[in-house]
Amino acid sequence: MNQPPLSVKFASIFSESPVEVVMELIEKLDDKPNVLFLFCSSSYDLNQLSMILDQSFSCPVVSCTTAGEYSSFHGFTKKSIVAATLKSENLKVKTYHLNQIKNFSLLQGNKLKEQVKNDFYNNDSPGISRFGLLL
Repeated sequence: MNQPPLSVKFASIFSESPVEVVMELIEKLDDKPNVLFLFCSSSYDLNQLSMILDQSFSCPVVSCTTAGEYSSFHGFTKKSIVAATLKSENLKVKTYHLNQIKNFSLLQGNKLKEQVKNDFYNNDSPGISRFGLLL
């Protein structure tokens, strides 16, 4: 059986304006990806960036702030964004958001574990491959 390809695209962004950042991401990355991963300097206006990303991408955006960013194109940088998109008709993405991680309890962790387990394994798709990523 011939599987459709997985498209993976990367971008390093050095613009300071959140609007310019998102314009560059749209230009450099896949059109309508399944997921956008974003590793972002905390020097950005994160509320504004988040709002513009939500308006511009219909896919889940999985992101975290960094103390520095690394890409194979530019090496280690600061005050930048490194992003990647994944796109395939065989890829489905489910995200779980952890609020106030410094107050995250063992009880909350167990509830989240059960939710993830139910979402992943109570699925009528035998033979499907799954993986998880925690940022």
